Amino acid sequence: MLVQPSCSKPRPNVDSVRMLKLLPVRSYPLALTLALVEPHRASVSRCQVRHFNRLVLYDEFKSNERFKKMVARKWKMLEANPSLARKVRVVDITIGEEHNTTLFGDPTFLKMLALLRMSPVPPHTFRLEQPSASLQPENLLKALVQSSLHQTLKEMSLKTLVYDEDYTTIPLSIFPLCSNLKGLSLRDFKVMKTLETQFVPEGVDLKPPRIESLDYRHSAQIVEHLLRLPAVIEPLVDLTNLRFLKTCAHERSDMLCVQPILDATSETLEELDLTTLSTSDIPHERLQLALATLVNLKPMSKLRSLALYGILNWRRDPLVLRDFAAVLRSLPILNSITQLLLKVSIYSKHPFQECLMEDWEGICEEVVRVAAGKPLKFHLDLTVEIKRLCEPTPGDAVLYGMIEDRVRAALSDYPHIRFHPLNSISR
Repeated sequence: MLVQPSCSKPRPNVDSVRMLKLLPVRSYPLALTLALVEPHRASVSRCQVRHFNRLVLYDEFKSNERFKKMVARKWKMLEANPSLARKVRVVDITIGEEHNTTLFGDPTFLKMLALLRMSPVPPHTFRLEQPSASLQPENLLKALVQSSLHQTLKEMSLKTLVYDEDYTTIPLSIFPLCSNLKGLSLRDFKVMKTLETQFVPEGVDLKPPRIESLDYRHSAQIVEHLLRLPAVIEPLVDLTNLRFLKTCAHERSDMLCVQPILDATSETLEELDLTTLSTSDIPHERLQLALATLVNLKPMSKLRSLALYGILNWRRDPLVLRDFAAVLRSLPILNSITQLLLKVSIYSKHPFQECLMEDWEGICEEVVRVAAGKPLKFHLDLTVEIKRLCEPTPGDAVLYGMIEDRVRAALSDYPHIRFHPLNSISR
């Protein structure tokens, strides 16, 4: 349920505000979006304007005609309320196959982007999710250049659902085109086996952006290109200033890219997060990889935060905690770690004897070694996943308590280590 922001101003007349069909759950992070208010200047209070910082275009499987009407309606909304356009910081687009070829060349949409360009603080985040192979790359890049977004964007999130591995609908040149990017998120991103023609508008120079944050899943092909593993391509991004890296510990192709990134960022990387869920949402179908054979943290002198994710499934992966301990052992005694998260999904059932037989004290020994006398926060996130997530399972609360008691006892002589247990009960 959406919550109206508190405001000392009188609420607008109900007749002047029309609630449209709610966006999907993934579009909820902000309290309100541009999809909620009719194009009437008087209907938008000063308090509400502060919350209109995301322009969302989501086709909801509309027909092409209905989709165009939706784009036109939002244009009228912005045109009638210029103050809204000045507040937009995020452009969030999810479009289907029939709209991909027209949206970035659509005059109404281009007028919307041009209006956003006039803001004292233009949009800094661009999110694009599109499942088809019909996007015309040259139109996408031209739209970014014409609106000057290629100069103002700091964050970019790209997700494709193209199942043909020979084809991607997003041009690789989008990265050096947006030379001020700092954060990059990639989901299900595929690259053509034959490298694309560079779709670069005239008069625009390409400069690899200095990325500080990289978050990817099921996107090893593009990450290999970012690392310039195909040496024939020009650099797409500059990773020498990378500070945050996040990926999935259960996707082998993704994990094979981690160590090359660590080697290239050993003097800058501060946070390594390997807790992204795999493309399989079924716990017992996720592949538990031996992380210690894929990750060596010895050279990571600036690393201060480490997050690992494993699945305790004794029918397939009986040595997860030993693997965690081996990863921690790769950290030198003189390290910068101040925060450690171990996320564990438990695929078992009452009485959880195998789980209780695991060497939880051994993990604590490595935590003590990594802390090396300095303050350290240790988070342990436990979830039994027999049924749906966060649904109580018989005996799970007792299991969580027993494990947490063992960890507390093992760390009781080390007050500089602050233990923070998390589980589906406490959440």
